[in-house]
Amino acid sequence: MGFEDGTYDYQETQPGGGSAALRRQLRILREFVLMAPLAPGRVGGLPPGLAAYGLEEPGHQYAVYV
Repeated sequence: MGFEDGTYDYQETQPGGGSAALRRQLRILREFVLMAPLAPGRVGGLPPGLAAYGLEEPGHQYAVYV
């Protein structure tokens, strides 16, 4: 114990992982799980033929795919 921040030095022959970089990436993924689908019409002003899809945590964060 004592390596909760992912700084443990894994040997090449040891399975597993959990580097600090992986933990940062997993945190970002976890934050997306907290989000809900973006309500239709939330993104306006798009040119004809374009649509926007996304996730939102209202007032905190948004992820939009156009």
